[in-house]
Amino acid sequence: MNIILIGTIFYLLDIIIMVFSSFLLAYVLSPVHQKLKNLLGSRFISAFLVIFSFCIIFITILVFSLPKLYLQAIGFFGSLQDIYSFLITNYSNLFGENVNESLSKLLINKSNIGQALLLISTYGYDTIGIFFNVAGMIMMTFYMLKDWDLWRTRLLNIVSESYKSSVNIFFEDVMNSLKLWLYGQIYVTLFLFLFYFISFTMIKMPFTLLLSCFLSIFSIIPYLGDIFSTVMVLSVLASFKPFFSQFAICAMLVLLIGFILENVFLIPSLIGKKAGIHPLFLLILFLLFGKILGFGGVILTIPLSVIFASVWKTGIVKIKWF
Repeated sequence: MNIILIGTIFYLLDIIIMVFSSFLLAYVLSPVHQKLKNLLGSRFISAFLVIFSFCIIFITILVFSLPKLYLQAIGFFGSLQDIYSFLITNYSNLFGENVNESLSKLLINKSNIGQALLLISTYGYDTIGIFFNVAGMIMMTFYMLKDWDLWRTRLLNIVSESYKSSVNIFFEDVMNSLKLWLYGQIYVTLFLFLFYFISFTMIKMPFTLLLSCFLSIFSIIPYLGDIFSTVMVLSVLASFKPFFSQFAICAMLVLLIGFILENVFLIPSLIGKKAGIHPLFLLILFLLFGKILGFGGVILTIPLSVIFASVWKTGIVKIKWF
């Protein structure tokens, strides 16, 4: 009974995350939809054209990038095998027998990738499941986008007259804050991807595309994203001998400059200050959402934090309910 209840809870959380992700995607695409709707005069046609164009662009990017990313992921996994072999050879006494055996099965076995895919599929993330999730997300985004300019009116219609002004202020504040975060995060991610891709290409870093993608995406995860990025780059450098070399210094300098650009210039100017998110508040919610929602909560920490910050500002500062 407990297993069924836990499974149901996680299934509902996945649905909530998918719905919220669809809302964010619809929000990003809404300006294009509004312009097409004014031009064509049809909400259905404009929403269809926007979603269709987005799918074509997304599929094109996947077709050209996935094969290279897959090959680089295999190469990166091979570098992890070399690191593990080095650790076991020199520091095997630090690991217990069970840990050594488990890591050996994971990293040394030739069929590790197949086993990993099989493990993922047992948790419902097989190809068919992913396809239906993506299809469902696209359909939800389409219907959200089609009636995008009607949602506020429909929401206000179910609210009593005494609260309409407060709800309207709250709605406006949330939408403005989300706009600042969404477009700011898109700019940050794209800028970091270009920076890492160009810099790593110039120093001839292995797995350039893979590292650029992951390091720019890790910027979405506050604080821990920098740790993940550092570990990933160090994992690549650890397969080179000697470890301390001019190449390693250049790679770490690129990573350090990327951190400075991200945390000192890009995020404070494009996201943090404008969205009004205090770092301590963000860290607390990051831990909370990560604990409750797992990896999905980690990814959605900042947008959910933006909403919580809007609730706080609107409820206390503007409406003064307390």
